[in-house]
Amino acid sequence: MIEADLSKYGVRIEQVEANAMDYHRQVDNFVYWVGDSNYAPSARTIGYLSDGTIVCVFIKQRDLYLSYSSDKGVTWSQELISLTLGFLGGFSSLAVDSHDNVHVTYNKLGVGSFPAKYQIMYRRRTGIGAWDAEEQITDNNLEHYYPAIAIDSLDQPHVAWECSDNMEYSYRSTSGWSSVETIAANPGGVFHDQESPAIAIDQSDNVHVVWGGQGWGSYPSQFQIQYCKRSAGPSSSWGAQVGVTDIDFGQLRACIAIDSSSNLHIVWPGSGWAGTGNYNLQHVTIDPSGTRTQESVTTAEDYQQGTGGYGGKFSMGIDRDGVLHVIWTINIHPYSQYIQYRRKSSAGWGDIETLVGLDSYTKVAFSLIWALWPTVNGVHTNVKGTGFIFQYYATSGATAGVVRCFIRDSLTNYYFSLPDVNLTYVDEDGTKELHVILHNLSPTTKNAGDTGQVVLEVTYIPMA
Repeated sequence: MIEADLSKYGVRIEQVEANAMDYHRQVDNFVYWVGDSNYAPSARTIGYLSDGTIVCVFIKQRDLYLSYSSDKGVTWSQELISLTLGFLGGFSSLAVDSHDNVHVTYNKLGVGSFPAKYQIMYRRRTGIGAWDAEEQITDNNLEHYYPAIAIDSLDQPHVAWECSDNMEYSYRSTSGWSSVETIAANPGGVFHDQESPAIAIDQSDNVHVVWGGQGWGSYPSQFQIQYCKRSAGPSSSWGAQVGVTDIDFGQLRACIAIDSSSNLHIVWPGSGWAGTGNYNLQHVTIDPSGTRTQESVTTAEDYQQGTGGYGGKFSMGIDRDGVLHVIWTINIHPYSQYIQYRRKSSAGWGDIETLVGLDSYTKVAFSLIWALWPTVNGVHTNVKGTGFIFQYYATSGATAGVVRCFIRDSLTNYYFSLPDVNLTYVDEDGTKELHVILHNLSPTTKNAGDTGQVVLEVTYIPMA
């Protein structure tokens, strides 16, 4: 073996265009479609453990399950979280902490002092097959839906949900669950529905919640996107409610994420932006000073809400490079849908891309991985390095369907340029083999990709 410091010979390594590898996996079959609970898109239902294991929650025959995969979705293992959630139970959300504990919140019928009302529940997984007992966050004579969960820097879970058209919130410390706080009270009047909160926690542990609600602004009959912030700390309170939209057209549920510069990103489907009656995806950025910038992700031709889906056919997230990823469906007719995708980098918006073509399934309940916390060894483990990953339901009528996972790994190619180094090699063992060893001298870990993705081409001239 020849050892040489190739930097002496003018070795040059250049980064070139990134390419992508896609993996479209099936998580599980499910045999009962639990009504509208498959449509809530705002809460995250998929995450990463620190070793890259994928974890996700889904409904199967009115029961709630967790599945996990350590091989990019090729194989999945399954664990039961909770039985018999009820017809409108199973609105669920998932978060992972820095110790790889999985925190799950969901709504459920038949518990506590008011078993006829849906209550908000919580359960923690501390290892493979190891679950703490169920905990009941609410216990009153009201209906509770759409819980969404996020983890802060102390590994504390924070949950927001809808209760009788109020937006409510609680967090869990070492002392247990805090008293329930009202984010936004029912505005009263004829129009007062509030639905599907999305929650995110920033670098300073401030809590951010967005949702779709009626009764606000100049057009109370229309659903508008609402936003509220709670400063960090146990004695903090919720700040003033902000109307992200105020337009005489309906705006549906929203997704939320925060980038490394503390800019808040909100994406939602709304009507009235590209022609009356047409839904298309909108993106708002709110910087730390409160300045808002809005732009369209799609036009009316790119995003079609279709029938019956409400806001359940889109999701968004941000990767570690600050690239915004948005996915959605476009309906050819209610049961024939593409899954489409668009990304925004520092260079602007890319082209719209079709990820999944037509098949016999209706595609709903998208959830794309993103959560600022936790950090493990300085890495935000639920902010994907590059690319994206999302979970969705593919339904076939009301009695059959599958849960799927779509993974895109964006792989950066590097070009290795080596001029003639005039090294003499004597084939002493007669094998006619030249062994080359690559070392990563950078402090940044590099992903070499799958087998066959590192290719070396060596040219030599035999000596006379």
